[in-house]
Amino acid sequence: MQEKTDPNVYVLCDYGATGEGRTVMTMVTRASPRQDDYVNKSYIDENGRWQFDKTTKNTPEERALNEFKEHFGDYYAMGAEVLDRVEFFDRAGKFVPEVLYKLTDPEGNDNPPGFHWTGSFHYNYS
Repeated sequence: MQEKTDPNVYVLCDYGATGEGRTVMTMVTRASPRQDDYVNKSYIDENGRWQFDKTTKNTPEERALNEFKEHFGDYYAMGAEVLDRVEFFDRAGKFVPEVLYKLTDPEGNDNPPGFHWTGSFHYNYS
């Protein structure tokens, strides 16, 4: 049996500053290309067939970091890391709901298409 590849990209930013506390920002996304991510525009050829070049300008990891930046802002995106699934849940597992682990299992049947999840957790003891 061929092993399934994980279609998701996992992003984590663990930000801490004296007096500001700690904020953990997490994101799991498919990082699907948007229309402006494609190198060439799609078009209908002279025979009326749809032509679609799937070549993109950037990688899924770069698209995920752009999504992270849009959601959390430029400042926090500077510290964002793209991780594999194992390291993401090892480092951020206590900050995300348990169901996220099951939904992102590449071997499972619950992995929804177009999946996008974000979460943040902030605490300050001062």
